[in-house]
Amino acid sequence: MSLSTEQVIDRATDWAHYHKSPSTRSKMDDVLDGLSKDDQRRVYLCGQRIAAGMSPKVIPSANHKEATNAKDHSKTSPAKSGAGGNKKKVSVGVDKQPAKSDTRRTRPVKKK
Repeated sequence: MSLSTEQVIDRATDWAHYHKSPSTRSKMDDVLDGLSKDDQRRVYLCGQRIAAGMSPKVIPSANHKEATNAKDHSKTSPAKSGAGGNKKKVSVGVDKQPAKSDTRRTRPVKKK
């Protein structure tokens, strides 16, 4: 089970606090102990943002990505099912002939 967003932010805040001072940087690894590689990465990246003064942003866990990918692959597109394969392609907003440029002056220039 991966950490929730709130738990990641809490640990990332601690990680960023320890990162501020060189004397406490040895405690940064203690924040990451006991976590999976995925959760360590999430805490580390969020902690870097907090240490840099940015707003916390938690990336989704790998389990979340697998669940969304499974949903996306269950849908079939109309092109694969043959429903939209015979449609004629029409270009919209494209002229067949290029526009002619108007090089004439609109009013004559007076010479001195």
